Amino acid sequence: MLSRRHIQTWCSSVYSRVTLTRITTFFFIFSFLHCLIQGIIHSFLFSIDYDQRAFLTGITAAGGIPSSNITFLQGSAGKLKLEMCNDIPHGLFGQAIRPCMTVFDSSVDFNSGQPSRTFDWRRGVNVVKVNTAGAVILQSPASPSSVFLTQQCVQTLVEPQQRVTNARREDLAFIFLQFWLFGISVFAIVQDSVPHIITALVTRILVTAWSIYAVWRTKYHADAYEEIYTRSGTPCALDVFSEYFNTRFAVQIADTAACLVALSIALYLSFELLKTYSSVSFKCVGAPAHVQRINKLFLAFLACLQLEVFILVTGMSMWIDVLLNTAIAKISDHTPEYIACFITSAVNHNGYSFFPAFLPQGWYAIIQERRKLTVAFLVIAFIIITGWSVMFYSIVYRWTFVEWPFLGVFTVASLCLLLISIVLGVLCRLNFGKGHAEYLRAEAALSSQNFTKEVFTRDDKKEEFDLMEPSKIYYVQTRETEVSDDSPRYILNLPQLPKVDGPFQPSSTV
Repeated sequence: MLSRRHIQTWCSSVYSRVTLTRITTFFFIFSFLHCLIQGIIHSFLFSIDYDQRAFLTGITAAGGIPSSNITFLQGSAGKLKLEMCNDIPHGLFGQAIRPCMTVFDSSVDFNSGQPSRTFDWRRGVNVVKVNTAGAVILQSPASPSSVFLTQQCVQTLVEPQQRVTNARREDLAFIFLQFWLFGISVFAIVQDSVPHIITALVTRILVTAWSIYAVWRTKYHADAYEEIYTRSGTPCALDVFSEYFNTRFAVQIADTAACLVALSIALYLSFELLKTYSSVSFKCVGAPAHVQRINKLFLAFLACLQLEVFILVTGMSMWIDVLLNTAIAKISDHTPEYIACFITSAVNHNGYSFFPAFLPQGWYAIIQERRKLTVAFLVIAFIIITGWSVMFYSIVYRWTFVEWPFLGVFTVASLCLLLISIVLGVLCRLNFGKGHAEYLRAEAALSSQNFTKEVFTRDDKKEEFDLMEPSKIYYVQTRETEVSDDSPRYILNLPQLPKVDGPFQPSSTV
């Protein structure tokens, strides 16, 4: 159990690292503000998607659309074809009859004769089921008029309902990603970790790229839905998406602009931190060059683990959410097996519960140089890669992977990080017994004995210390330290300052 003294020491250490230089302070403030702004923006997007999904779900439910039905939109502008299926259309394993029917084809003139209409559903809507099979009536409290939707119109609305549901899942994933990215950024400062700086920067680049893609995707769907739902003569002839897309598009433009500005700032701050940390060794005691190289491998390994924990759990959670709460639950014949795979991966690894064992097991095995535990970690990681690779054999999983690019990105990123973690784990394992664990234990022992970190740059060719630019950090006794025969040998071998000589004061010549 952590004592109050240990908590105070840890907080003091974190504060000293954050305020070490102006660059570290600005990087911390920037990371916090970026996390806050992005979290707020994606919360707005979640609210927009939540309202739109509730509206569309009310219509499809009143229209009696079976929960096992899925939609399949294909083609380009002017040649859009929307199909509704009660199974995955794959044409494999003897699927002689295509389990789909066409509910809209822009190359065919449905000639409904219905002029384009508008309906302000954001002021409230009552969905009334009529006697005609699958047809509904929309009534607005703000207007005495009502809108009649045919069965075919209701069937076409299943596609946007399913797509908006996925968009809501994406919004939640991005909200949690911002907090995770902020945590990695803070860890990079506290540990002077070059790999964590690079990891945070690469993640921001990927997030910015996705935000640009999301803007294009929104514009594409806005044009496609205008062709399917809004134009005169279409089954719906109802302008129900203009306000939704206009609002969402404006928020996404703000999100992309914020990402681009943040990425520019992150590039500058990360470059400055990389120059500062490129020669950093251990914070407690000077380390040989080969130990510094081993430590960088360890930090890179830890950075992959920390990012992998979020990506793997988020990707698996989205997949399980699709399995349990969409039409896939009715279509899939192997849902229990998929859930068992998720529980095995996310809940229990080698005796660890609730959280993936990658972070606790991998970190502990490498930092303590536990050979058997490291081998167990590598075996588990290989098993997970194999298991999730086998998932591509599943038609249901391949369908979801292709139809929902966001899940596909998380799946590919997770597999890549797993492979990188295995490679780095093997490299760390090959460097066991070369002094890395001893230096880490020395640092922990010094921290536990009330030694406080002071920051110096040491040049072996000079006798003076430079307090302006950090390169190496050494512990200096700033208050009386109790040393007993039970103290670690690292402490017993250190010179003890008399109480009258503390706290340490830098000389005026520095």
